[in-house]
Amino acid sequence: MYDFSFIPDCSLPDVAELEGEAPRRMASHELRLEAFHRALYDHLTERQRTILMMYYVDHKNTVEIAALLSVNKSTVSRTINRSVEKLRGAMRLYLGDQKT
Repeated sequence: MYDFSFIPDCSLPDVAELEGEAPRRMASHELRLEAFHRALYDHLTERQRTILMMYYVDHKNTVEIAALLSVNKSTVSRTINRSVEKLRGAMRLYLGDQKT
């Protein structure tokens, strides 16, 4: 239904070659992006990803999503909340104790 190819499949830069604060921030950003990508595909179902995309990328509200998927709006709301919690948990798992 949705093409998730816009989320880059990042590979981390060789940190040994990086120097200074800007490269460290870049490496941190790349690490978070890779963790998000992994969490999105490893911890969410296709349906959860689709609902999140409709909500956050397409800017549809829960009533609109519910109508499109022929489900109750409370189902959509619960799916969004649970999916976000799953993503947060997976990000913590992948990134360790870093704040997500």
